[in-house]
Amino acid sequence: MRPVVVLVISIMLVVESPVAQPTDSGSAAARTLGSASRASRAQTSSGERPDENGCQSSDLHAAIEANGAGGWLMLAVQLENTSSTPCYLTGYPKVALLDGTGTELPFAYMDQPTPHLPMRIELSPGSVANVTITKYRCDQGDLAIANTIQVTPPGAATPLEMNLSGAALGFCGTAAPGSTVYITPVWAASQETPSASTSS
Repeated sequence: MRPVVVLVISIMLVVESPVAQPTDSGSAAARTLGSASRASRAQTSSGERPDENGCQSSDLHAAIEANGAGGWLMLAVQLENTSSTPCYLTGYPKVALLDGTGTELPFAYMDQPTPHLPMRIELSPGSVANVTITKYRCDQGDLAIANTIQVTPPGAATPLEMNLSGAALGFCGTAAPGSTVYITPVWAASQETPSASTSS
């Protein structure tokens, strides 16, 4: 009977040993994904391109124009395919607003899926895609000024940097409504331009 007892004990050890190693790696992974959702979305978009024809930053030239109404400031970003081959963009870009020292200001960024839902935008050489970025004014005054914007196209790794000298954006404070920046997905130049008052 002694060999049988040894066999039973060995089986129990084999079955239970994986369970006896608890770890909080699952919760840590959840926290990491939650704090980097925009980066994760860009990586996923890139990974879903089996034909590798997604536009990269080196394929694009970015230009920006500012206007506004009713207290809203709207930045219209144009992404032109300056390469010699077609490429495409899908989804939301990453945006960062920097002060004069190159420090990123702690704006809150929110995806704005209206009036344009994320869709694949095909860009032949010379074609243009758009991104619309809006924020409300600082009613209590500016605490800091963003005079540089970085826009990283969906699926790309390198930001395109533009000067905001003609449309510096005020940072109002972390709890102020005017410190939330709304970002549309890339949309085709043939679509209707969003109104600055659509963000809320």
